[in-house]
Amino acid sequence: MFQENGKPLLRTHFQAAWNDARKELGNIGPGWHQLRHYHASALISRDFSPVAVASRVGHKDANKTLRTYSHMWFDEDDRLAEASEANI
Repeated sequence: MFQENGKPLLRTHFQAAWNDARKELGNIGPGWHQLRHYHASALISRDFSPVAVASRVGHKDANKTLRTYSHMWFDEDDRLAEASEANI
């Protein structure tokens, strides 16, 4: 990645942008990894599958994603029970 003047972007450039964002947005976490969690949470809230989220955030497989974020997926127990009872 390069700046508009053709010089390479350095880690310090990204860190400066992150620090500015943290000042504007309040306490959004200590590092870049928070953006990964935020992105995964946004995808989960829009009903994407564990496989899709794993692929997007760079997890090796959906197992890692489920170990980290399983509490965020909608609990379908009530819907499963209702479907079972409707068919009796």
